[in-house]
Amino acid sequence: MSTDRSWMKRRFDGRGGITDEYKRGVDNFIEFAQQTKDKHGLIGCPCTKCKNLAWITEDEVKFHLYQNGIIEAYTIWYDHGEKVERHGHYASGSSQNPNVNEDEDMHDIESVKVTLDM
Repeated sequence: MSTDRSWMKRRFDGRGGITDEYKRGVDNFIEFAQQTKDKHGLIGCPCTKCKNLAWITEDEVKFHLYQNGIIEAYTIWYDHGEKVERHGHYASGSSQNPNVNEDEDMHDIESVKVTLDM
């Protein structure tokens, strides 16, 4: 999975239509999010209105992302199973992992929360 999420900021073309790049990005997101479907086949919607709080069908997520846009700060899809890579290792959140600085991680999380609340 490409980590280039620049498509998230390029929703509209010069005529007000959805760009092909954005459509491909949405399709890639939905494919990635398959791993977090609940027992009813629903996934969290990262549109600017739902903010990952609503669990809806793939088609509804696609519509919401086209209509409302995706949260631009949501570049690491942690609510959809994406792991954060640090220094060549994946952070597990365990204090036994020497590559994890829990104070720094909490600051990062709080920064994301503040950004999303704006």
